[in-house]
Amino acid sequence: MLVSNVTAYLSEQTGYEDLKDEFVRQMRFSGFKRALLATVRGGAITGAEAAYERVGRQDIPVILFWGQADQVVPFELSERVLDLIPDAKFYAIAGAGHVPHFERPEVVNPLLVDFLTD
Repeated sequence: MLVSNVTAYLSEQTGYEDLKDEFVRQMRFSGFKRALLATVRGGAITGAEAAYERVGRQDIPVILFWGQADQVVPFELSERVLDLIPDAKFYAIAGAGHVPHFERPEVVNPLLVDFLTD
């Protein structure tokens, strides 16, 4: 079911035929399915607030991309994550759903490269 519904993560439903193959490949990684299940059971944000708080207390750079059309973890929840990780560099990605790096690489990739080279 997860694989058949993977395009629901996108803001647009066409032009992303490779996403299902990539998702299946990722499911082979140890812990991937367990992480997805934990997210479904506990909530993407509320089930992980303690982890976000720990990240927010560490003195490490954090970058966060969030698709404004995310239907999996709604964009409104980004405010709560930013409360928990206040120093994160945050980028709201227009025209992207749950996988902005896949849908809008022309926007995400340069920002990520800048972040990693600073």
